[in-house]
Amino acid sequence: MNQTVPAIPRPDNESQRLVALRRLGIIGTPPEERFDRIVRLATRLFRVPFSYISFVDDQTQWIKSQEGACELPSSREKSFCGHTILTNQVLIVPDARQDPRFSQNAMVEGEPYVRFYAGRPLEVERGCCVGSLCIMDREPRRLTETELELLDQLGDLVEHELRLVYTMHLQDQLLASQEELAAEKYKTEAMIRTVLSGAHRRRTPAARVARSREMRTGRRSSSSRSGPASARRRG
Repeated sequence: MNQTVPAIPRPDNESQRLVALRRLGIIGTPPEERFDRIVRLATRLFRVPFSYISFVDDQTQWIKSQEGACELPSSREKSFCGHTILTNQVLIVPDARQDPRFSQNAMVEGEPYVRFYAGRPLEVERGCCVGSLCIMDREPRRLTETELELLDQLGDLVEHELRLVYTMHLQDQLLASQEELAAEKYKTEAMIRTVLSGAHRRRTPAARVARSREMRTGRRSSSSRSGPASARRRG
């Protein structure tokens, strides 16, 4: 009888984690050698057929870099990494067939027949795990303390690159804000110049003479209109 696959819980700081992932701006970006290099290194160091870097958003798993030909699930609920991001500790699965979280996973029951998995969570902000560096094997196995340390150090390298991405993204946002602020400042200064120019023209001698003439002309016009009417009333 088939067992029900347990739903993957959400981290307590899920909202904060998703904000950090969006700030990173890495979802949907093309492959980059700096990440591919780390994934290749993981494959060789641990002698595994599959390594990858993934990021987990609200519903999906997105792969930034991958070594080894296998189709990784795009659904968060079907991913190993959805579990990895729940803590800041490396997740070790010695034999996925014996783990109720993964025993019915399509990658375990079918190709590529994953048995061993290790995922090192990736943080860009303190306590916010946005993804993981993962290694997988078709054979059950365990990691030695030295291997755990190596995986952790590779995770440090990925996090370093992510923080560079994060910093560049913030710089781009700052530059855009500065350009927008400069444009608004220019518009404001132009409006001030227009107002001051108008006020200056009203204060010039020529402007005062023109206003005086307008006032005299207005009084004469008023007198000419009121004069005959007064005469008729007196008559």
